[in-house]
Amino acid sequence: MSRLLFAVVAALFACAGDAYAGNFPERTVNLVVPSPAGGSTDVLARVLTSRLAEQWGQQVVVNNVAGNSSLSGTQAVAAAPPDGHTLLVANATLAINEALSRDLPYHALRSFAPVSLLAGQHLVLAVPGNSRIRGVGELIAEARSSPVALPYGTAPVGNLSHLAGELLKLMSSVNVVNAAPLKTQAVLDELMAGRLAYAIVPLPTALPLVKSGRVRALAVAGSNRATALPDVPTIGASIAGYAVSTWIGLLAPHGVSVKLVRKLNADMQAVMRRPEVIEILGSLGYEPRGSTVGDFDNRLRADIERYSRIVFDAGIARPGRSVMTVNAETGPAPGSSGVPLKPPATTTLLAR
Repeated sequence: MSRLLFAVVAALFACAGDAYAGNFPERTVNLVVPSPAGGSTDVLARVLTSRLAEQWGQQVVVNNVAGNSSLSGTQAVAAAPPDGHTLLVANATLAINEALSRDLPYHALRSFAPVSLLAGQHLVLAVPGNSRIRGVGELIAEARSSPVALPYGTAPVGNLSHLAGELLKLMSSVNVVNAAPLKTQAVLDELMAGRLAYAIVPLPTALPLVKSGRVRALAVAGSNRATALPDVPTIGASIAGYAVSTWIGLLAPHGVSVKLVRKLNADMQAVMRRPEVIEILGSLGYEPRGSTVGDFDNRLRADIERYSRIVFDAGIARPGRSVMTVNAETGPAPGSSGVPLKPPATTTLLAR
């Protein structure tokens, strides 16, 4: 009898989940962006809101919950009801924070249900528009011959552009110093003023300045050229094995039903395949893409491991937070991300 009762209860829950997914959404859907308005993640989310509203027949709004290196907004979604009406639009910072600290108020893998990747995003290595440097090789030669460390700029410690800068320094053995990491727009202002030799910044933010000639794109950090800048080579063409790319993806709070995750994924795929969405995002410097739930989950796990290795090798510590303590034999301390962490055998391994 107990087995029969269990089967009946399980069937009722399954039917309820199916019905709920079929009725979704029942009210306004909030897309939480854990970074300020105007940033690359925010811009992409706003491109999607009107299309998702058409798809769902309900209002879709972007809520910027910025602060504390994206922790505030991310934690807000982790604590939200798992009904699909509060969703997280995140980028690689989700994985980077997991690599940096064991004191997060959530867990990147256990507190969320990945829904879909939305777009790839390039980082661009740029110099002032009037710089005499025309390529990555020239930049490396300049840095190696300089009697003083060349100043460069990235976003603050722990952001992907910061890790990309550290990786470039490690793999090219150049004499450079990150000059007070700033928000992306401030970095670009410093670059245009000639106070930085180069900068590594998100392509969507830098693209208008590249097109106007105020900054010059030397290379993109990913393994492939950017659609928006087809004539600009990759850093890896000059430094073998170098490749850093980021993504923007959609996640729901942990506990959301499998049926609802499938519906969200299917609806996102439909929106991301629209020709006007592909055209708009491409013109802004994004690489539109969808994914299966499993592919996104695998990418998130792989990135946590990849960035943990870079953090380890570069000896990065974020002020005010406990950095993952690592034993080279046993990996992270209890309570950390749980991703095994050992010193990389070669610098090329860092760039996978």
